[in-house]
Amino acid sequence: DHEISNSPFMENLNQRVLNPERVHLMHVVILMMQLVDFPVSIRIFRLYMASSDSVFRSNFLSFAVNKKEFTNEDIYSIYLSSSSYDRSTILDLCKKVSPCRCGVLDSIFSSLGIENNRLLYFGSNDLVKACLVGGTKIRFVRWKDHSQVYLEYLENVFKSFSTDPLQRGAELRKFELLFKERLDSTTALSIISICDQWKPMELVDNYSHVINAHLLQLSKNGKLLGSYAQVQLALPSKAILECVAFPSRLILFSEALASVDKQKVAAFLPLVLAGKCSFKKLEFVLQFLEQLSAKSFWLYLDRKKLKPLEVAEQIQQLVLEMVVSTLSRWVLVHRCRIKICLSIFTAWDKLHSRYAPSALTESSTIESAQMWLRSYESLITKNIMEFVASRIQSAMRICDPSVN
Repeated sequence: DHEISNSPFMENLNQRVLNPERVHLMHVVILMMQLVDFPVSIRIFRLYMASSDSVFRSNFLSFAVNKKEFTNEDIYSIYLSSSSYDRSTILDLCKKVSPCRCGVLDSIFSSLGIENNRLLYFGSNDLVKACLVGGTKIRFVRWKDHSQVYLEYLENVFKSFSTDPLQRGAELRKFELLFKERLDSTTALSIISICDQWKPMELVDNYSHVINAHLLQLSKNGKLLGSYAQVQLALPSKAILECVAFPSRLILFSEALASVDKQKVAAFLPLVLAGKCSFKKLEFVLQFLEQLSAKSFWLYLDRKKLKPLEVAEQIQQLVLEMVVSTLSRWVLVHRCRIKICLSIFTAWDKLHSRYAPSALTESSTIESAQMWLRSYESLITKNIMEFVASRIQSAMRICDPSVN
């Protein structure tokens, strides 16, 4: 401290100009500032900041922003007395250590204005909330820091249209356009939960403008009661639903199935079956096939005949069609994975054996036998079976060379 006070690094103490011959020593000073007591380091900081040098300015500013002994008020005071370049440096440094320095950003934006600066998202929840309440147009970014504010905003928007379900649906779509960031599973589930609570609605396409205008007016007047063929539930977008983790996807699907909600089943089931096969997905599919009733099985085989079905039967057929389509895809994608293929083939064989024409109580017909056979061979084809058999034989030869 004595050496610094006597200005070994200064050419002239009054002019505060750094001595060029001793610039290399400043690297040592910067390192030592992290180790010495805070009163000493802050004295060094103030001496340097009073100089006209700019070579090490970002190092000293970084030291101040990252040093917890410097309060947010201290950093804000430094910001106010700094040049425009140093101000920009302080903002970037506060951004990097956010949310530790979000108080500094709050003070800066509150006193000097926001002007749609993207750095405001590195401020506190209170700052972002104030922007939304004040009507500032912002996008929803950094959900990990501000998810609480954004979710509260969505809920408040729904509350403001508590008697207008179609407008709630329109507001949901506007909300979705305000962000492109991938959400975590918990946040996505929170959005789904809010939508379940407020039930936003939207118009189905392919209806006349006159009918749509009438329904919009009914909704605006709070008189859109009952169900309409032209109106459906406004579910969160696919981008939001895809953020939900697999266990939660399965729960959402199970709840939709239990509530006999065809729209939700159609939305959640593709999420459960999406992508490559996994143990949990395969377990879900095999369990569904095991619990399938004879009526549902034969309705599926005879689906070309247009028959009026109850909603529960329609849902069951929808699920079965998607499961069969998924099994076919998995067999092609994973045909080299013998365990997966054998599990699928075994379940498919058991299903058809359980409801074979000869096992039916009513008299079997040639037509039903043909439908049964076509269904059986639609998945277990000769080519696939020959390929799997060859893979099994190759594996056996590796284990035992004597196998032919």
